[in-house]
Amino acid sequence: MIRYLRYLLLLSLLGCSTTPPAAFYTLSPGLAPPGTALPLTLGLTLSEFPEALDRPQLMLRTGENRLDIQELHRWAAPLEGQVRGVLRENLASTGARVETHPWPRDFAPERQIRLAVTRFDGRPGATADLHARWTLNTADGTPILTRTAAYSEPAGESIETLVAAQNRLLERLAVEIVGSVRCEE
Repeated sequence: MIRYLRYLLLLSLLGCSTTPPAAFYTLSPGLAPPGTALPLTLGLTLSEFPEALDRPQLMLRTGENRLDIQELHRWAAPLEGQVRGVLRENLASTGARVETHPWPRDFAPERQIRLAVTRFDGRPGATADLHARWTLNTADGTPILTRTAAYSEPAGESIETLVAAQNRLLERLAVEIVGSVRCEE
């Protein structure tokens, strides 16, 4: 009888323990700085994105060669697609029509941007980091210029503030691209 009661007590305790719910995060576009009008058509191709980061769970960098998976902190949509979409929106907030590759049949970009993201991570209590290479091309794909970008932003103390810092990194990249496109007009 005592063994049976212990068994029931153990089952009831196990029934009370639950896994905390997962938290879901999204990236969001920033606002265009004043005076950034860019009346062009731009085609954006995200040609490279770190496979280790393009998963539902957030990955936190805990060392130069280590990423830790966060099972209960997840992206609401695939990260690569969010980066592409937010960057497109950030560029479009300047007045440019921006389409991502493959672009619609009725779209002929005046300039093409080919982007390779090589790092887009960080950790709370440290920084969020974005490393990328991008090329500005003419309408026919001839390279005009190539740039390397390496940005860091303070990440704050939570996953939520880390994601906000990642948003700011994408804004900074868009501002750099817009500035370069404007110089090449």
